[in-house]
Amino acid sequence: LVLGVFGFVGDDMVEDLLFCKNITASAKAQDLFDILNNFMSENMLDWIKCVGVCTDGARSMSGSYGGLQSLIRSKAPDALWTHCIIHREALAAKYLSPALNQVLECVVNVVNFIKTRPLKARFFKKLCDDMGAEHSSLLYYSNARWLSRGNVLSRMFELRQEIYIFLKEEGHKYANDFSDKNFLIKLAYLCDIFEKLNALNTSLQGNNTHILKSMDKMTAFIKKLKLWRRQMNEGTSKDSFSILQQFLTSNTVEISQDMKSIFEDHLS
Repeated sequence: LVLGVFGFVGDDMVEDLLFCKNITASAKAQDLFDILNNFMSENMLDWIKCVGVCTDGARSMSGSYGGLQSLIRSKAPDALWTHCIIHREALAAKYLSPALNQVLECVVNVVNFIKTRPLKARFFKKLCDDMGAEHSSLLYYSNARWLSRGNVLSRMFELRQEIYIFLKEEGHKYANDFSDKNFLIKLAYLCDIFEKLNALNTSLQGNNTHILKSMDKMTAFIKKLKLWRRQMNEGTSKDSFSILQQFLTSNTVEISQDMKSIFEDHLS
């Protein structure tokens, strides 16, 4: 259980980690509260000085009756609970249409096929070295580490030729996808959009960040999404989706109307 603190010491605003404790029992609200309450008691901290708590939206955290927020309010009645804006944004960005989700599932399957088998990972590294690739390994994907999604997709796209050759030799069911232009167009689009989401996620974190700054960045990003959707419809998205446009130009292909509709729906 990691708890950050935000407050004032005199006239100075302070942000720091309050504590980091192992969860020895279950992760139920009462167990988490006991860890927190014991720390407050041991360090003679007054609950009344707690004016607000920001967590993710899990029921054990946000429950109004049995969640952590209700237990904290029993000690600090005036404390306000807020849902972390980064977690809310991550939940919104998590949705993918079946057509795009199929690409992500393929990526995860291929990464696991290569990375979880040391022998195959060594053969893949040698293949990349022999072909003069910039990288010689793939990156692991974790659903919990949503910041890594864009990096995983970008690395996969950069090594798409090496992956195709390797999977073809292995007789893997997804081998032909990496020679399919429609699949690669979707993959290139996902690389672009998640690169933008990663930049947004990173900008929302760090010291001296408050809700007003975060809301300004979120509002600006929503306006960008509308602009990108219009550009996608008009076919003028070269600067906004650089990886996608580079792939289209180098392979002299165009996005079909059905493909545009998939991307526009996702941007919506």
